[in-house]
Amino acid sequence: MSQFAGIFFILFSWLLLKYALIYGLSFFYFWKFKPEWIHKYKIQNPERAKPQIQLELKYSFLSMIIMSFVLALLLYFSDLGLQSSSLKQVNYFQIFHQFGSKGLAIELFSILFYVFFYDAYFYWTHRWMHTGWLYKNVHVIHHRSLNPTPFAAYSFHPVEAFINILYLVPFLLFFPVSLPTFFGLLLFSDFSNWNGHVGFDFAPKWSIKIFKNWGGLTTPTHHNMHHQFSKSNFGLYWNGWDRFFNTLHPQTETEFLKVKTKSEAAKNS
Repeated sequence: MSQFAGIFFILFSWLLLKYALIYGLSFFYFWKFKPEWIHKYKIQNPERAKPQIQLELKYSFLSMIIMSFVLALLLYFSDLGLQSSSLKQVNYFQIFHQFGSKGLAIELFSILFYVFFYDAYFYWTHRWMHTGWLYKNVHVIHHRSLNPTPFAAYSFHPVEAFINILYLVPFLLFFPVSLPTFFGLLLFSDFSNWNGHVGFDFAPKWSIKIFKNWGGLTTPTHHNMHHQFSKSNFGLYWNGWDRFFNTLHPQTETEFLKVKTKSEAAKNS
């Protein structure tokens, strides 16, 4: 188990460093330093009270412990051969050292499937989190951030943190990825988390309807409105799930365009 503990420690250190660099620096630059150019992109004006930030940091720390444990299990019981030489190797999960070692086409397909699968998984588990006991006792922690700061990106009840990372188990059982791809996909997911909680909308106008009738990308306004109104806008990368299943807040596009109009007016002034 000493090897597993070592893997856990490395992963936890990586998550902590990533959290500090991506979300911590964003918070201090956008929310504390407040450069003049940034104001025209702000979604909500009210600032958050200190207790909210403390709550976000507390639950984010707990989430990173849980995420590190699950990720360590995935790596330990993978084809990387990280188990002790005194034990019989048990490889359940398809993670390999070298990019494309199972074939470039297979790895590229795994990456594409990951984007689709995680997006669908997030949408449906997120809707599930808004039902009965789960919302009142679990997901409510995340919704205490009515105007989320970047620190809210990992601010989850431990049960939700576990559910949020659990999608990797079925994915890695059936889809092979290399170690660089594995960490790259986790960083890609971080971008969506940052996008939804940064509090400023830099997305271009065309992004909200990039696929026309099939929907577009979720913008920071999309998820920020979910924090405000709670019963709509459950999507992660793609707003089509919300469009097709009637969970898109009717004012989403209007609010998004308000931010864009404000930013364009500021540029032209």
